[in-house]
Amino acid sequence: MRYLQYIAVLILAALVLSSCEGGVIQNNIEKNTSSENSNNAVVDVANKTETKETDKVTVNESEKEEFKEVVEVEPTKEVAVTEEASMTTVNAVETQTIKLNPQAVAPDGKTLSFTYSSPFNSNGEWETKVGDAGEYLVDVTASDGTSESTYKIKILVENLNRAPVLGKVNDLQVNEGETIVVNPLAVDPDGNELTYTYSGYLSGPVKQTGFEDSGDYKATVSVSDGKLSDSQTFKILITNVNRPPVIEDPGNVIAVEGDPIKPEIKAEDADGDKLTWTFAGGNFDENGLWQTKIGDEGVYDIVVSVSDGSETTNQAFTVLLQAKNKAPEFVLVGEKSPDSNLEFSVQENSTLELNVQAKDADGDQITYGISGTLPEGSSFDSSSNILRWTPGFSTVTSEEGDKDFEVTFKISDGFIEKTLPVTVTVENYNRPPRFIGVDADVE
Repeated sequence: MRYLQYIAVLILAALVLSSCEGGVIQNNIEKNTSSENSNNAVVDVANKTETKETDKVTVNESEKEEFKEVVEVEPTKEVAVTEEASMTTVNAVETQTIKLNPQAVAPDGKTLSFTYSSPFNSNGEWETKVGDAGEYLVDVTASDGTSESTYKIKILVENLNRAPVLGKVNDLQVNEGETIVVNPLAVDPDGNELTYTYSGYLSGPVKQTGFEDSGDYKATVSVSDGKLSDSQTFKILITNVNRPPVIEDPGNVIAVEGDPIKPEIKAEDADGDKLTWTFAGGNFDENGLWQTKIGDEGVYDIVVSVSDGSETTNQAFTVLLQAKNKAPEFVLVGEKSPDSNLEFSVQENSTLELNVQAKDADGDQITYGISGTLPEGSSFDSSSNILRWTPGFSTVTSEEGDKDFEVTFKISDGFIEKTLPVTVTVENYNRPPRFIGVDADVE
């Protein structure tokens, strides 16, 4: 009888895939022709690297029965084990060690020896390495010295996902108001796409600092390929920046000899520092006051300096100090002097003309005008200094008889302005009746 009739069906089973921290999974496949004759194949996969969390499996003694496939065969029945039926698949990850532990028996009690095809060594071991990913078909041969049987095993080695490596991230130092920019560099040995995340003081690679942010901070940048990651924590020192005070332009100052000058200086300090003022030019005291005197006439360039104790801001302005000016004086209004009774009258539909004359003791040019509003229908010519008014017939009613109107003249030498009010009385003009027509009744 053929040798296969004397050998119990070779039952090769058991794949033991070791995962995290050297754990072992045993998968025993037993094919029995009787309770005493069995051929077993056991495969150990020893983990030599840290594996993914999803690879972790723990099998206790009670659970091992769930991994067993048992084929019951009658003692007198012949069992043909085909290559397809006997194929076992072993899954491993690069850098793990696979150990095959075949078990078989010979009916005649002969001693069996086992040989393995490449890449396994004579002990049935293969220590995989990075780059070994792929599918392998391995032959396990059992021999009693005369005859032999071969069992095929499929080995699937998966690519080892290696963690990305983040380059050194140096500590940073910036001033308040500056922008923090982090440019981390990382490489992935497997060429996987990388994503960066930030925590701590930073939520991204760029952050604009404010002027209240001075201090010591920490930030962490992490890089991930979706499964494994690398990270670094670094320090960020933000240095306080003193902002100089800001001065509002006080504008130019015009004053007269003998007048006190105290410009209104408005300044702010964004940091809330105490401010002090100093003046250059003129004769200002420590309180910012200049009491002028006769003889100080002139134009002065003044610089006010405001300091917060560290930074100083300067602002220039001009003081025009004039000689004490004599005001212009009214000389005549019409034919009347300004100190007389300035009352004038005009009848409706008649024209009133009042010429205004003035003088200036300093010889300054005088301008003429009207203060307030003019009566309706009147006008003032500032080039000839003449008020003209022809009141209409409706200016005054018959019942009123006459009506007073006030006109105020003004003169200026460019520095001092004076006004002079006069009264104009408009008299009602009684117009005679006018015939519209005559109707006649004839009887």
